Amino acid sequence: TDAVRHLAGFGHVRIGIVAGPQAFETGRARLGGYLDALEQLGIAADESLIAYGDFRQAGGYTATRHLLLQPLPPTAILVCSELMTGGALRCLKDLGVALPQGLSLIAFDDPDWAAFFTPAMSCLREERFYMGRLAFEALVAAIEKRASPAGQTREIVLKSELIQRESVAAPRPAPGLALRAGRADALAPEHGPMNAGHH
Repeated sequence: TDAVRHLAGFGHVRIGIVAGPQAFETGRARLGGYLDALEQLGIAADESLIAYGDFRQAGGYTATRHLLLQPLPPTAILVCSELMTGGALRCLKDLGVALPQGLSLIAFDDPDWAAFFTPAMSCLREERFYMGRLAFEALVAAIEKRASPAGQTREIVLKSELIQRESVAAPRPAPGLALRAGRADALAPEHGPMNAGHH
């Protein structure tokens, strides 16, 4: 994806991802884009840099915590949904990790609050309106029996737009976050919803 290339352009190699459930097409597509981009850039995929959430804040919190408490944590992460981004940001706050000094982050979906958060969040914005229109047109075509012949499917690939803001910077050497594991183990991952307007 453009997000991975953008992070690599800043010098990041250890790029992690908080992926969504692979039972959903969105989850598979976003993880697949991440892996394809790494391959194109000649960066070996590392299973330790892939954590799975559930498209909810608690899942984003737990997955981010798993990534950052490794002996060699990522210097940047992608978070694959708006709700999981809220959980990821709460985790960073609890661990005392500042954006972008301690970690670079790019979120999917470009929620309304992203531009007003401090620092403003870099995001991948999908063409939601166009996707909705295509779904509506497909429904109308099916009703009018203008759908594709049996056995045929139509695949439409929509591009995402990278919105560059302030949550990405060059990686900087930092003490291993694993040293904070004792403190973090005392944190319950089931934190309440994060108020996106505060940090």
